[in-house]
Amino acid sequence: MKNLIQLIESIRILFIRSNLQTRTALVLCLLLLCVGVGLIVQNANLFSNRMEYLLDGQDFEPLQLDQFELAFSNSGLRHYQRVGKRMRIPSSSKDAYLKALAQAKCLPVHSQHSIDTHQDPLRFLEPRTVAQEREQKERIRQIENTLKEFPFVRQAVVTYNERNEGFVVDKKRAATVSIHPKNKPQLTRSERRSIIRLVHMHFPGLKASEVALVDLGIGETFTEPILDSQDGGPIAQSEHLWTDRRREHEEEVKKKALELLAGYGDVQIVVTSEPIGTESLNQTSYNNDQETQVSPQSPTTLPNRKARLQEPESPKAMLQQRCIYTNRISISVPTSYYHKAYQRNGHANQQSSSAMQDNSAVPSLAVVAANPTSPTEQALEKIKTRTAQTIREKLFPLVATSSIGASEIENRIVITEHLDSIDSANNIQPTWQNLVDWLRESWKTLGLFAIVMIAMLLLKSIAPSPRVNEIVDRSKQASGLSLIDHQENPDSVQQDKPLAKSSVILSRKIQSHPEQVASRLASWISQN
Repeated sequence: MKNLIQLIESIRILFIRSNLQTRTALVLCLLLLCVGVGLIVQNANLFSNRMEYLLDGQDFEPLQLDQFELAFSNSGLRHYQRVGKRMRIPSSSKDAYLKALAQAKCLPVHSQHSIDTHQDPLRFLEPRTVAQEREQKERIRQIENTLKEFPFVRQAVVTYNERNEGFVVDKKRAATVSIHPKNKPQLTRSERRSIIRLVHMHFPGLKASEVALVDLGIGETFTEPILDSQDGGPIAQSEHLWTDRRREHEEEVKKKALELLAGYGDVQIVVTSEPIGTESLNQTSYNNDQETQVSPQSPTTLPNRKARLQEPESPKAMLQQRCIYTNRISISVPTSYYHKAYQRNGHANQQSSSAMQDNSAVPSLAVVAANPTSPTEQALEKIKTRTAQTIREKLFPLVATSSIGASEIENRIVITEHLDSIDSANNIQPTWQNLVDWLRESWKTLGLFAIVMIAMLLLKSIAPSPRVNEIVDRSKQASGLSLIDHQENPDSVQQDKPLAKSSVILSRKIQSHPEQVASRLASWISQN
């Protein structure tokens, strides 16, 4: 405290003894320092709860705002405000909120610029190319509006281009459809085909193979050239039908698994299916065998059966068959779920943990999780074992079939774990860590202000000396009489007035004291 008082006293003495220019410089530097520190604190947002609008105040639909709130809730973010069609978030946690929206894949996708639809009375005078371009834009706008009405499409952007080469009548055409799925990570193949077929039918002469679909949910591009090949034969069509049916079955199983594991966090599921037969084919073969056994002497049985085997099965008939699949499911559980389960069990059984330890010799899961702040490897292993057992029990109906044993079913469900993002609600950085991060980012600015403070303290060394020295320096450039006058009148030295001209002073002295001036001049001449 004594050192602080001495420092303040030295600064006060420096300010008092300084001239007007130095005081002004000190005040300006102090104001600059205060403004700079205020800007640093405001930009750091360490001590303020300043709010700002999400995505620069963009307006959203009520459905989008509901999706934003769901994404924020899943990430443990609660300090947001819903204002009409806009959302306000804390400026200090802006990165966390944007990351939550990116992980939930619900960031809005900007569509193309709006097309001018005003009617022009002189439109019939415009060139043909302009009319075709306007008609093409109107058709694209209609396709986009139609796609937005699909239940699985949130946003759609369509582009179309055609070009003539030389004098060839045929045109080269290409179309691109960018789709942002709604309430799902990606589109199914049937949904992609319906979108491509819609665009293909809107533009005359455009082939389905010339339409590219971009799934913005997973960032992949798809084409469906099979829609153009009507003469590919029943075998090729049946292969594609079986592939589509298999993918649809895998997506359906994955959807059911996600519904069953809804409370396990960001679970990653991979489903692979293998067909083992169809009910209609088995029933047909059974009927054929029965016919052979019942009428072995019939002359038409063998030819009819051979004809049925030689006839290719149509794709429509294959669509009517229901295929039986065996499923393999791989589950990846996030590590944060185990820690949350550890803490949840610890808070619920913290009071009864000691009693359970006395009653049972083997510690249970609740006893191990009594301390939620420091989970041990043994406790986590027990939680993982219990979780894997529960998941297998829930997914048992999706894997079980009549031709698979119980031991093989357990092998068809593989459970692993993956490291997910850190939970901000359970892993809050301490204040000193935030302060260290702030110093790491703002050390250059703080160093600059430190230099300014040192310069302010060094102003004392460059302060001007007493005014007597300044007057003496000026007297060296004046005449001898002015020097004599200053030596005889020391009181005039203390006055801060500009020196008069030597001729005026000499004339005044000659008029008032002529004898004294003459003696002074004689002594000055003798000395020089």
